[in-house]
Amino acid sequence: MNRIDKSLYKMRLIAGVESVYAIILSLLIIIVAVYGGLYTRIFGITFFVIIFAIMAHYNRKDAIYFKVLLRYFLQQYYYKAHSSVNDKKTVNVSKLRAKLK
Repeated sequence: MNRIDKSLYKMRLIAGVESVYAIILSLLIIIVAVYGGLYTRIFGITFFVIIFAIMAHYNRKDAIYFKVLLRYFLQQYYYKAHSSVNDKKTVNVSKLRAKLK
């Protein structure tokens, strides 16, 4: 039986955070640090540490949290998380009941 290599299903993490999100967050903070003043740099580094810790915590608790969150945001238009009572395609039950009486 052939085993599946770990690199195909194991996530790449940087300090406990998915690599894509860690790189994006790091680049944003580098931009803030380069173009900001002293207080902006202090705020940026503090923000970076706090957000990085929160992301690492969520990643430790649920490994696919950010993938599910991204899928939710990207497919929200197609798969609504709420009932579609106000959509034009749905039938208004109260109006049908009034017509039947």
